[in-house]
Amino acid sequence: MQFFSKNSLFVWNFKLFLLLLLFLAGSISGQENSEAFDYIKLTAEITKSRTDNFFTSFWSIERGGAGEIEFPFYFGSIKAGLMHIQFYGRENKYPDFGSNYIFLGWDKELFLPFNFSIYAGGKTGSFLMNFQDKSLNAYERNESELAASIEGRLNLYLTKNFLIYFSAEHTAIFTQKKIEMFLVKAGISILIDSPYWLKEFLN
Repeated sequence: MQFFSKNSLFVWNFKLFLLLLLFLAGSISGQENSEAFDYIKLTAEITKSRTDNFFTSFWSIERGGAGEIEFPFYFGSIKAGLMHIQFYGRENKYPDFGSNYIFLGWDKELFLPFNFSIYAGGKTGSFLMNFQDKSLNAYERNESELAASIEGRLNLYLTKNFLIYFSAEHTAIFTQKKIEMFLVKAGISILIDSPYWLKEFLN
């Protein structure tokens, strides 16, 4: 059985759109370039799953949240973050579990008129799962798997240093039978100048 059986065409179109967006951003990379580690971007977001595949026949995916810290780094930006999502079994035999996705990522932003920008990027990291079933042994309750994501965002800068955004993300978790999620997200970001000592240290 295939993941996203009802949405496979949409998911592939989404991936192709992100590749095109990255190509466009790279071709206009001279726009709004910042020196490496010139500022710090702090982001908070909420997530909602739009996943429809065999996995959601067994577990429901609840709303989640994430936080990120990001720095400009020559061509594009680098970031680190954590996303938490809770999963609930649709039957008693499927235990509820919480997840924490700890990741590192890269993205490239393309600035548009009227204070808008779009960006595309990817991230990868460890997807930690904690099963809330006391009948399991301690080592069975915790699992860690490799995960990878691609994402596209539409940003609106309300001020030079404050923006809101909406985004879509496709995440694959490489369990024995791969889990895929499609998430829609909304968030806010604040940009602050990096302290001089931090720029000197990181450069």
